[in-house]
Amino acid sequence: MKSMPLEGRCFIAVLLLAAIIPSSVGAEGRFFARAGVGPAFPSLENLDNELAVQGNEKVDMGLSIGVSLGRTFLEDQWSLEAHFSAAFYPEFDYKAVKEDSILEDFPGKLSHNNFMLIGRRHWRTEARWLKPSLGAGIGYGITSLISGGGKIGALEALGVFRVESAIRDNINLALEAVYHTGLQKKPFKNAHLENYESDGVYNSAGDWLEDKYDSFDIRLGITIWLKQRWPE
Repeated sequence: MKSMPLEGRCFIAVLLLAAIIPSSVGAEGRFFARAGVGPAFPSLENLDNELAVQGNEKVDMGLSIGVSLGRTFLEDQWSLEAHFSAAFYPEFDYKAVKEDSILEDFPGKLSHNNFMLIGRRHWRTEARWLKPSLGAGIGYGITSLISGGGKIGALEALGVFRVESAIRDNINLALEAVYHTGLQKKPFKNAHLENYESDGVYNSAGDWLEDKYDSFDIRLGITIWLKQRWPE
């Protein structure tokens, strides 16, 4: 039987922690689900530099999607959530040349997904409009440069500022600014493949292309409360 992929195990661990830790606090809380979508502005320094050497533009703005499942505690002032996000970017040409021999020639299809555990502080929890929150998270992210290969798997951190306003008793409209940053710099290769040497991505100097994923995302979405507010 095939073992579960690392990203699947990470997501299950994050989900379990999000459910267990708030319960151990012993305060009233409620569950919620969130979803949002919006533009993503990536920053991969080494990839952008290599594209500049090749005479290409850096990676363009993409689309970011985020979903969360979590629980509040301490009278909705704090929350903990399991978070998944994915980002997709426009295709670009990648061609690295060394001594007039082509090392790489493929369409770049940059994408990213991660699994995070996010803790968040909420203010103005009694208000109906403009309820701000500030959160930080840590987790595992996968950045793919080629469809099916050329991957980075690394630890990541996240910071997020969100403002919400109620549009119904159990539904909030949410606008958030999210900053992802990679905590590890790794080469674009897939160590899970047998022949990962041929799966790796090289730069114009003939070396592994190493990088870390950073991105600033803006998302508009909704929060759905899965039960009524904690009792007075």
